[in-house]
Amino acid sequence: IPKSCRQLTGHRRQVGALAALGADRVIDRTQDDFTRASERYDLILDVAGGHSWRALRRALSPSGRVVLVGGHAHRAML
Repeated sequence: IPKSCRQLTGHRRQVGALAALGADRVIDRTQDDFTRASERYDLILDVAGGHSWRALRRALSPSGRVVLVGGHAHRAML
């Protein structure tokens, strides 16, 4: 993980593996929704398409970027 990456989200089964990658903080996505927190991110890499576009934008800093890999089957998520 690049040094600029500090937080990762994943399922509780993945928390240990994500921490081993070098994250300063791992967010269990089954317990916490990072898009609803007050923290803002410069980069969000969304691999599974688990959040709506609106939710991802809410979590971005003013100059932040979202990279989507894959997507959600429901158009309403966009």
